[in-house]
Amino acid sequence: MITNPDILILDEPTSMLTPPEVEKLFSLIEVLKAQGKSIVIITHHLEEAIRISDRITVLRGGKVVETLDEARVKKLKKKPEEGKRELAKLMVGKEILYDLERKTIQEGPIVLKVQDLCVNNDMGVQVVNSVGFEVRANHILGIAGIAGNGQKELVEALVHWRDVVSGNIYLHGTDVANKPIKKVRDSGVSLIPENRKRALLLDMSVRENLMMSYYADTPGFRIDREAIIEKTDSLIERFSIETPSPLTPVRSLSGGNRQKVIVARELSRQPPKGRQLLLIAENPTSGLDVATTQFVRQELLKMRAAGAAVTLVSSDLTEILTLSDVIAVMYKGEIIGVLDAESATRERVGLLMGGVVG
Repeated sequence: MITNPDILILDEPTSMLTPPEVEKLFSLIEVLKAQGKSIVIITHHLEEAIRISDRITVLRGGKVVETLDEARVKKLKKKPEEGKRELAKLMVGKEILYDLERKTIQEGPIVLKVQDLCVNNDMGVQVVNSVGFEVRANHILGIAGIAGNGQKELVEALVHWRDVVSGNIYLHGTDVANKPIKKVRDSGVSLIPENRKRALLLDMSVRENLMMSYYADTPGFRIDREAIIEKTDSLIERFSIETPSPLTPVRSLSGGNRQKVIVARELSRQPPKGRQLLLIAENPTSGLDVATTQFVRQELLKMRAAGAAVTLVSSDLTEILTLSDVIAVMYKGEIIGVLDAESATRERVGLLMGGVVG
């Protein structure tokens, strides 16, 4: 606030903040409002929009759908859960399932076990420090943390996009640390990375990107083209991928639709016979609209119910708390706390994300 502006525009201001830091930001905003400043906040967090705003303008497809005046926003504040549903409907143009139910399921065998893992970043600096955890079938391990605390390097090491300095990665009991990527994938690993460009061939079509795993898993040289067309069309419809044609190059799609292509492909993969799938999802709903976000989260819960072992790495605290069975918090490359999701609170996880252990 050095320049003392009269108008302040904040674009997703809470995306890199812990819950205590969000509280401080909102307190500052209230002070600025009292000083007569005009503040515009662009956010996809509906609860934050309802809490901090005096008026709310909803955009859909680049156009203004509706502006809610102060009286209407005050009504939303009184019943925030109903308010989120109302805003979500305005954003997507239809009613959506906003509540997710994570049913209690008996855990299965250990699918992934990580021991004393150390990983360097691109500069050769160690950013993952002796990390260890395990993920079981019918189980979601949520790894929470503010971006930049080693999560990206951890995910890349798990699939050998990045070398492991030391430590072990046991997949179905076999150490796959620094093993070829194909070997890791063939063992039954699906990956939704935050970096979309690494998971897509941008100049190839939507169909080709959706079917990359199918091509790799098909034995011999014969490709069932009719099956490919049928499966592609089914995935495009199921995941609401907006594309002029299955033959459209992925490069021409929006960021959100590129993410849908990755999610659709990875969630539809089948593990080797007799094994459970390991799904690693890194900020899987980043850039998606509220309806597709809920859909993807529901699909992750379905994968869990179907026997998959899910490692969910996310900076979205709501996502972590909603989906996880166990929550591990990363801070400066270390897991500084592990909490049972049933007893974990937003405040406690938020403090850990900020490095407060006590």
